Amino acid sequence: MQNTSTNSSRRRLGAVSLAFLAAFGIAGLSACADTPSAGKNAVDAKASGAPAILGIHHLKFLVADIDKSTAFYETAFGAKRLVAMDHRRPDGVLFGAILDFPSIGTELELRLDPVRVNEQKGLDPITLAVGGLADLEKWSAHFEAKGLRHSPVLTCLVGWLVVIEDPDGRRIRLYTRQTHGPELKVDWISPWIN
Repeated sequence: MQNTSTNSSRRRLGAVSLAFLAAFGIAGLSACADTPSAGKNAVDAKASGAPAILGIHHLKFLVADIDKSTAFYETAFGAKRLVAMDHRRPDGVLFGAILDFPSIGTELELRLDPVRVNEQKGLDPITLAVGGLADLEKWSAHFEAKGLRHSPVLTCLVGWLVVIEDPDGRRIRLYTRQTHGPELKVDWISPWIN
């Protein structure tokens, strides 16, 4: 019998996948202008002759400590570990954990790799979409209340941004769909953007 949480995540997968492609820059977005626009820029697979892609199966982050990283994603984003999906070697040693990350529409794998994890320090592999500035301010207050290291609300090219660092120094960005005009000054000198 499959986990209903996993089935629910699979159903959400298609709708959210285009936003993630945009967040990874696949849909032609420029730095700091992470407002997902995959609908305008997505490649028509049928026109290209490529077989169908159903969406993103899961994301994978290297971590130095599975339990510490699991606790971070649970606290910061409400993710839940799917213990039945733990990855173990034949000798029983845990090397990966799968988290149901409710708002992104797919699972997040935390893969134990204490050596190579340093290669991802400072990297911002995903940008999550939030509604507007008021929503972003709520996220900032949430991170603050949980004692999690994060940026202030930053002004970017077309919207606002908050960045939070996970235990391995990887940066997760929350960017507004609400936009602003060129009259606002971009926070170019912030270490959280560059």
